Amino acid sequence: MGLLTTDDFSNGFFKLPLDKFGKIRLEQYLIEFDDDQFLAPLFGKDEYAKYKADLDGNFIPQTAPYTTVFNALCDEVDPCDYICKLRYDHGKLNHECKELLISKGIKDMLKGFVYYNYLYDPKAQQTPVGVAILDSANSNAATDDQIASEAEARWNRSIHTYRSIQKYIAANETDFPDFAGFPMYFKMEGIF
Repeated sequence: MGLLTTDDFSNGFFKLPLDKFGKIRLEQYLIEFDDDQFLAPLFGKDEYAKYKADLDGNFIPQTAPYTTVFNALCDEVDPCDYICKLRYDHGKLNHECKELLISKGIKDMLKGFVYYNYLYDPKAQQTPVGVAILDSANSNAATDDQIASEAEARWNRSIHTYRSIQKYIAANETDFPDFAGFPMYFKMEGIF
């Protein structure tokens, strides 16, 4: 296991209804979950290596600037080097190179990616006799659209944080000289 535990999914926006077997399944998923698949593209290879070297035994960065992007942040940046926003001001077009970045932090971002991947197909589980489709005579299973909406809303929140972190890093390039991140995209079916 890494930064996340099953307790991270016991309440709030990322709450998963877990019985004993669901908790065991989530624990196994978290053991197999690879933070690298999301954090390496976030930072780029070289900057990610520096980030990983800064982590303590609990997978928490110890020094700025990594603690800044690890934690939630709200910052106004001047990202004219890589993006200019066009804004309307009282009917007149204004070119303003300011953007308010809001990030829920790296842990929250990873929770959304785990939630999406864990929830997206909960009906099929590997069993000793092969893949089994869960069925219950006492309840109605969520529809595929409901599952997609729940999962994609969490994914999209994580992508918003992912992009805010990358924009913060790009606007503070002296603190992150080896930044070479890659984009990730919103899922269009969920709620932003």
